[in-house]
Amino acid sequence: MLSNEDGLYVAFGALVLAHRRRLKGMTQAELGRRIGLSRTSVTNIEQGRHHVSLHQFVSIASALDVAPEALLPHIACEEARSRMAEILPEGSPKDLVEWADRL
Repeated sequence: MLSNEDGLYVAFGALVLAHRRRLKGMTQAELGRRIGLSRTSVTNIEQGRHHVSLHQFVSIASALDVAPEALLPHIACEEARSRMAEILPEGSPKDLVEWADRL
């Protein structure tokens, strides 16, 4: 089972992934270049394994052309909250999907 902190980073990563995919053609490498991180670091962020700092958080939002609050799972728009499980990457762990359903 995910801890609340782990779940927060996993949900944040899912939102980063969803917004990156919204920008057609933006790869993990491109996002990494824009924010000064490696593609591997972006992968780890999107999978909830990398805990970002505040300046990275703001840089990611800017690079994705969204307001920072759009990347905060607990205050993301109502539609995103109600559909969190649907925007998780295919094959996400069952406990993550269950956690997202509870949001």
